[in-house]
Amino acid sequence: MDAMTTTEHGTEGGRVIDGIRKQLQIELDGAEQRKGVFVIGATNRPEVIDGALLRPGRFGNHIYIPVPSLDGRVSILKALAMHKEALARRNENRARFKLMPIDASVDLSSIARSKACENFSGADLAAL
Repeated sequence: MDAMTTTEHGTEGGRVIDGIRKQLQIELDGAEQRKGVFVIGATNRPEVIDGALLRPGRFGNHIYIPVPSLDGRVSILKALAMHKEALARRNENRARFKLMPIDASVDLSSIARSKACENFSGADLAAL
């Protein structure tokens, strides 16, 4: 959703985004009458979404998902670490660098509880 709201596309890009946004609005009109069709949009910046997209019948229902709690951050980091170790064992490289297992001496709980991670989302934690 964020890509359709930004004005940093330049003149030509802005016209393309406007066209996509208008077509999305047309497609969303009347979507609530379609059974079994759910359209989901996500953003970290709801304040920049065009009000026309947020009206009932388009993206009329909003669910706010807050950043994880302290315990949630601990759980997320531990789950990410387990996933990373499994990928490293299988020698899968999804980046330009070799995945290395996290050393056992790393205290993920301490990292998650640090002030620096206080407002981190799951995506922020994954980027650590």
